[in-house]
Amino acid sequence: MKPFLFKLTLPGLLAVVLSSCASLPGTHSEPGIIETLQTPAGHSYSYHHMPQSSRAAVAISWRGGFAGVENGKENIAFFGPHMMTEGGADGTSPVDLVAEFEALDAGARLYSEDDSIRGFIVAPSADFPTAATIANKVLAKPTMDKRWLARFKRERKTLKAERQATVVGQAWHTLRQSVIGQHRLQQAWSWTSIPKMESISIDDIRDWHQTHLSSNDAIIAVAGNIAPDAAAAAIDTALQGLPSEHKRQNFNPITLTFNGKTILVHRPNAEKSYLLISGPLPPASHPNDLSHSLGVGVLGEGQHSRLFKTVRTEQRAAYGFAARKYAFTRVGDVLALEGEVETAKIPAVIAAVESAYKRFVESGIGPVEFPIAHRIMKKRTREATAKPSTIAYLMTESVMRNRPQTDAITLRTRVAALDRDGVNAAIKESFPAFDDMLRIVVSPDRDIVAADCIINDFREFDSCR
Repeated sequence: MKPFLFKLTLPGLLAVVLSSCASLPGTHSEPGIIETLQTPAGHSYSYHHMPQSSRAAVAISWRGGFAGVENGKENIAFFGPHMMTEGGADGTSPVDLVAEFEALDAGARLYSEDDSIRGFIVAPSADFPTAATIANKVLAKPTMDKRWLARFKRERKTLKAERQATVVGQAWHTLRQSVIGQHRLQQAWSWTSIPKMESISIDDIRDWHQTHLSSNDAIIAVAGNIAPDAAAAAIDTALQGLPSEHKRQNFNPITLTFNGKTILVHRPNAEKSYLLISGPLPPASHPNDLSHSLGVGVLGEGQHSRLFKTVRTEQRAAYGFAARKYAFTRVGDVLALEGEVETAKIPAVIAAVESAYKRFVESGIGPVEFPIAHRIMKKRTREATAKPSTIAYLMTESVMRNRPQTDAITLRTRVAALDRDGVNAAIKESFPAFDDMLRIVVSPDRDIVAADCIINDFREFDSCR
């Protein structure tokens, strides 16, 4: 079945949130202004008028997510949104829910993050009242059919087995085990064991729904071409019938720990090897986050990046090799240098990546590279921030990161203001030292690298800590 959450896909740019800026003056619904308003039912929301758009978006965040679920039951926060959005609601079948949204050229999304639950409604401005009514079915009146839970469990277990069978899946499982340990988020991101997954009942899902999705602590933002009174009415409609007060637990935040070790995961039947080199980056709320993101792009995004040329073009050891910046948590991002590599060339690739990375951190982006990369980033930012869904998302994300909400509407200006010297200084200051990064090799050759520890079975992982 085509999933209910079919329309709204947020740009990859939204991982880039957000550096500092000053608040803009004014109290009117003009371009460049964010107002704090209240609905007739008493829900506070942020409002940004985008008169050139034909659509509007409401973004809602609830604190909690995977880290707000009882230990051992973390994947309730995965199953819950799926049960709500893909399992039918208020007597309407899943197929009919999709059809209702499609008829409006509208969309919605609901999903859990490490510390929050995120929801969106996007629709043509004139159809927003109807879209809000459909969304209310999903939020307040989900069917919670245990047959759908059984189906989602089967799908999840299949995906888990398929993922863990790959060398990239093994590498990332090793990274999570290493830097997170036994924190509940490691259990969630690794999808927990199958017995723990099986223990989740339909009553667990119903309890999660009643304790986590409430109307009193929702962070709400509206962006697009919709009047404040229409936006307020849509919010009240969408949230009607939710519990008035949350009853979730709040658990300790995560701490990421990198030990600089080389870990080899021995998989005799693997056809190729996988190399994952990872270290910490400051969180996305850091003032230099845009510079960090631009640096990661030049280092390892696309066929013209430093690492792709180093590993694919010069070493001819892989189809591709990349650098990526992952928001593991709101308190810390992760830099990952990774790719599938021809086994015999693993030592040479590690040496070449080390050399290229150290040169990049020391010297930064070159005078020819910078204007090209900067132009690409400005174009992506311009395209993304023209969409109400992007702006609404960034407004709620700013609150989650304790940043000014005006970060959302000054993103273009701040990206345009980046200069090479400032970006290179930020790279040199914040990118992790190569020797302190965790190096993970998944390989059929047990002796291909000199490792600090070798994993044959993850049940023995404690010896690698």
